[in-house]
Amino acid sequence: LLQMHDFWVSKGRLGKPQELAEFAAFMVSDRNSFMNGEVVIVDGGAVT
Repeated sequence: LLQMHDFWVSKGRLGKPQELAEFAAFMVSDRNSFMNGEVVIVDGGAVT
């Protein structure tokens, strides 16, 4: 399963919890005050 994941994701690895947490923290922070109505996909560049 992990080998298939590496094949489909352009980064070639699983995301680290810290990477996802940093994005989540940005989304709820004041630094993100001007963004609205967006769909942001955080998947390492997965090709489906």
